[in-house]
Amino acid sequence: MSSEIFVNYRRADSGSYGALLYVDLVRYFGVGRVFMDSMSIPAGSDFTVELLARVRRTQVVLAVIGPAWLTATNARGDRLIFDPDDWVRRELVTAFAAGVRVIPVLTDGAVLPTGAELPDDIAALARCQYRWLRAGDVVADLDRLHRDLAAAAPELVVRRRRGHQPRVVAIWLPGRRAVRWVAHWLVAMGVASAAVAQCLPARNRLRNRVWHRSYFAREHRQTPPRCRRQS
Repeated sequence: MSSEIFVNYRRADSGSYGALLYVDLVRYFGVGRVFMDSMSIPAGSDFTVELLARVRRTQVVLAVIGPAWLTATNARGDRLIFDPDDWVRRELVTAFAAGVRVIPVLTDGAVLPTGAELPDDIAALARCQYRWLRAGDVVADLDRLHRDLAAAAPELVVRRRRGHQPRVVAIWLPGRRAVRWVAHWLVAMGVASAAVAQCLPARNRLRNRVWHRSYFAREHRQTPPRCRRQS
């Protein structure tokens, strides 16, 4: 199954922003349209094959870049971005080689690296127009990213207009239209009943309350038993 959006991120640098993007885009575009390694690879699958195959079939790669994206190091102290086995780099190399559109998403005040700071096989990243994802403007930034993705992958918009919803919603709410209709009908009946009650004459309401009070008073009144006269 192909996905139109692939989330590329470095876990130690911007893992929380990667998860935020995945959850938001799945909610907006639907399940199956967004790929994120930990959320989308089936259990038991070879992730070394699955990741690069998904990158080649996708339409847009979101490269999430945080402040430590360029300077992150491995256990030996070597910078990961210059390690040919670094998965962030391998996914970007595969995307550029396949002609996939790459959109850098800068978080927490990160700066887009220059071509001189990047390996030659991903130096094109420095020339890609970026977008922001800031904690203080996350709603506006996500809204702009929705528009960018819809323009880059029109199939996303077509599926959304057809009403494709996440599978969880389709399973748990199969009759959501009927549920909404019943709820609206119950609310309308409640409002109508309250209006009718308010329109009753005040005298009738008072008499009803007095009648009920006198009725219960008679039921609970203690009367002495009648004695028969001895003849």
